[in-house]
Amino acid sequence: MTLITKYLVSDLLRKIFIITFGFTVLFSFFSFIAELENLNTYEINLEKIFYSQILNAPSIIYDVVPIATLVGSLWCFASLAANSEFVVFFGSGFST
Repeated sequence: MTLITKYLVSDLLRKIFIITFGFTVLFSFFSFIAELENLNTYEINLEKIFYSQILNAPSIIYDVVPIATLVGSLWCFASLAANSEFVVFFGSGFST
C-alpha cells in the first residue's frame, strides 16, 4: 500500500466516521425528544429513556452508514478537488 493510498483511505474513513457520528447523534436526539412524551404517560424516568437510546444506537448506525458513506465520500473528494490534490496525485504518477 503506497503512501498516497494510505492518505486517501485515512481521509475517507475519517470523514465517513464524522458523518456517521453526527447523524447518529442527530437521530438519537430526535428519538429522545419523541420519547419524552412518554415520560408522564407511562411513568418512566429519564434513566430508562437514556438507556433505551443507548440500546437503539446500533440500529441507528446500521441505518445511517450507507448515507454517511455517500456524504463522506462526496465531502472527501470535494475537499481533494478544492485543494487541487488530484492534480498533484496525477502529476506525480498516481493512476486509477
